[in-house]
Amino acid sequence: MDSRKVRRKVHRLTTKNAISGGVAGGLGSGPPFRFEAWLELPFPVMVKASTQLQCAYANGLSVDLMIDVYSDIVKLVTGNYFHHMKNILKWQEQVKTDKSAPYPEGWIEEFVHERDVESFQKQITEKLSPSYFHIIPVASAIRLSCSLPADFIPSSGAGYVALLPAHGFFKDEVFPVLNTIINAYRIAVYPWMRYAIVPLSEAIIDTAVIRFTDSNGSRIGSVKYGFAYRRHEKDMFQGSDVFQHRFETAYSELKRHDAENQISNTYYLLRMRRWTEALSIASAVVDNLTKELIYSLIEMEVVADGVWKAYKFQELFNKVFPQLGLPKLSEVDSHLWADFVEAKQERGARLHGAFSEPYDPLQAENTKRFLRAFYGVSKWLSQQNHREWLLEWPETIDSIP
Repeated sequence: MDSRKVRRKVHRLTTKNAISGGVAGGLGSGPPFRFEAWLELPFPVMVKASTQLQCAYANGLSVDLMIDVYSDIVKLVTGNYFHHMKNILKWQEQVKTDKSAPYPEGWIEEFVHERDVESFQKQITEKLSPSYFHIIPVASAIRLSCSLPADFIPSSGAGYVALLPAHGFFKDEVFPVLNTIINAYRIAVYPWMRYAIVPLSEAIIDTAVIRFTDSNGSRIGSVKYGFAYRRHEKDMFQGSDVFQHRFETAYSELKRHDAENQISNTYYLLRMRRWTEALSIASAVVDNLTKELIYSLIEMEVVADGVWKAYKFQELFNKVFPQLGLPKLSEVDSHLWADFVEAKQERGARLHGAFSEPYDPLQAENTKRFLRAFYGVSKWLSQQNHREWLLEWPETIDSIP
């Protein structure tokens, strides 16, 4: 499965929005559609936050997106996918003898204010008589909403799924803005809470519940939008002894493979857009492996200690290592060496106070490139020290937002 694609489940929902944002003025000819999405946060946001921004939605369309953060929201559901499929199977059997058997309704998944739970539950029960009704606590929730022009769907037969935003909408447009809210909140909260207030990304936000309404506010479709790269296809690996062998090797010599352990942590930091931390860790791994290699090549510790303190990293790779019988990395892999030098400079600039904008696509790509460089140099240093390198750095790293 392509990790860059998203998982989409289409639900047949029949009720109107529990929290209605109204319909904004037209962005195109005719009455507009309304887009609404709910994102659940894993930590409470105990302040009021609301902002509006202009952003790219899809197909060249720019929208005024409203972002509201709520801390008094619960999620109400009347079923799940498994329960719905069971009802469909029952309907398939019934329809064989009774052609008029109604197709089973989809389940309801709504975000409502805590104060409205009782009235909303009564409304749903009277209208649909659901078999069960769950009230699920939500730490905090973010509501996104905007208007879409009536002519946004390319053809009348395209269906409301054609109203979905572009693939990069959440990654490139929404999360960077949400993180400005979260960053301000992290500063404002009490110290014992800050550790739980983490940057937002698809690694933290599991799914988005997206709804569309027409100009009258009537629901015309709902989609459960899942960020698929978090869900690895287990069928690809079941029955394979490859990972078992790799695990046993790593587990039996874990201290010896601390470098791989530290580099693997940068995957998490990269997904969280904690780029400075990721580069700092990866750079420190290279420094430690470089030092280990010097001490393994120079028998006298006092001499090794003097070499390590006297030379900068470029001198160690270009002068010291060749004199000790090792190949010159800049000649072995010139592209890796160029990226490594740039990565070291970037890391040094960040360490000494330089900073960049909160989010920049070029900065994101450079961070991935620099981490690949630190990984490549770490692997090379480990091999020069006759030490097996256990960690793989897949090309799918490019799909990480």
